[in-house]
Amino acid sequence: MGIKRFFGALFGLVLLAAVIIACIVSTHTLSTMQAEHAAVPMPTPIYGEQGLPYGMQLDADPYLVEDGYAFFDDRTVPLYKRDNEMLLAYADTTARFLASLPEGVRRYMMIVPTRATFEESLSSYTDDENAAINDISALMPDDVICIDLIKALAPHKSEYIYFLTDKSWTAPAARYAALAYADSSDLELPPLDDYYYANLTSDYSGLLREVNGHTIDRSLHDHIAFYTPIYGNNLQTVMLRRSSDLYEAHVSPAVSLSRRNISIYIASRFSHSILQGDANNGKTLIIFGDNVAKLFAPWLTPCYENVILINSKWYHDGVDGLRKIFEEYNVTDFICMQSIFSYSGDISIWKTDNLILD
Repeated sequence: MGIKRFFGALFGLVLLAAVIIACIVSTHTLSTMQAEHAAVPMPTPIYGEQGLPYGMQLDADPYLVEDGYAFFDDRTVPLYKRDNEMLLAYADTTARFLASLPEGVRRYMMIVPTRATFEESLSSYTDDENAAINDISALMPDDVICIDLIKALAPHKSEYIYFLTDKSWTAPAARYAALAYADSSDLELPPLDDYYYANLTSDYSGLLREVNGHTIDRSLHDHIAFYTPIYGNNLQTVMLRRSSDLYEAHVSPAVSLSRRNISIYIASRFSHSILQGDANNGKTLIIFGDNVAKLFAPWLTPCYENVILINSKWYHDGVDGLRKIFEEYNVTDFICMQSIFSYSGDISIWKTDNLILD
């Protein structure tokens, strides 16, 4: 009986050791997966590939390519065409703008690629966005940190990171960009378990639903993911444009169910917005960008006391207003975020030129 008890106890110890080792291996594997930025889960109701109904797959090839678009039955994809003169001019303006910012402010450049750069069937129809982004980055001041968003998004190209009926990226895509920024700036974003997320709408149709008489299948719709921090402020003071010379300040949620399109993040046409951050660290981040920045900004509120989003197309307060922001807030970081399309001819170029600080 004593021998049986001995071997029984020994077996129990061996089993316990095996369980402990399995837990350690599992924890290491989980940490590795998190370091590689696992896929951002999309809300229920769950749908199939890239927003399509279950059982459907994206069309492999366009049925027509013309006038700067690739037309598929299930999506329309704008094609990037490089205007080298405009690209170099705007890159030079951006470089001078970033160089003029106050000393001590960390500066970042993030250029958002289009859907076409991740679709192999379109490679012969669109200009090389990666080369264009590298050329722009090479013209920035040496201390500007240029974050490669093609590299950040490429592992997730099979996910729902771009809308089918709109040229905008989605909230999960913007989170991948935020994670890339966090990696480069030693910040840590909260896990998605700290967010409430739901499907805001399952019938969104963007500007690309019908282009030049070509219509995406009417039975197909986009889905807008709604993410709000469970423990965060989710508040902003936004300057909304009422007319060409009239802007009004409104306090509202940064992400709101009342906006029934991709503008649930911030607002549609606005000058700038001051998002209340959740970190009591006295730090302020400025994001200067076009529409792509709207879905990006709310992801970073957990890391700053304030996140100020300046609309590069519609900023109303001019260089004096920008200078005042730097005087009133402890701006530690500044991100210039534009779509690659903005470097092909856009009102942002002269707007940016007029904001260069003396």
